[in-house]
Amino acid sequence: MPSGYTRQSAANIGAGLPIQSADLNAEYDQIQAAFDGSAGHTHTGGSGLGAKIPLSASVSGTLPVGNGGTGATSYNTGSVLFSNGTVISQDNTNLFGTIQIISWVLV
Repeated sequence: MPSGYTRQSAANIGAGLPIQSADLNAEYDQIQAAFDGSAGHTHTGGSGLGAKIPLSASVSGTLPVGNGGTGATSYNTGSVLFSNGTVISQDNTNLFGTIQIISWVLV
């Protein structure tokens, strides 16, 4: 679960106050935990977490499939999207499957 960043010693760190190592250590430990590569923080807008990132204004380029996008910048009008679980495409060659017609001649 992401930890986010919440001030630990706000009341003890300020202009004119004595500097205590325990107060600074608590702040630095919290900052380190908030930006840890695996646990880090999220952008859910929750307390101590980053603000939400609006996809319409803050993301540019093509959003890859691994991040919830399609990996494409445009599609054909009326196309249907297909996926093999990794790649999304417009290739509809197998939309209706393969039909085999077998003729038998009885003599």
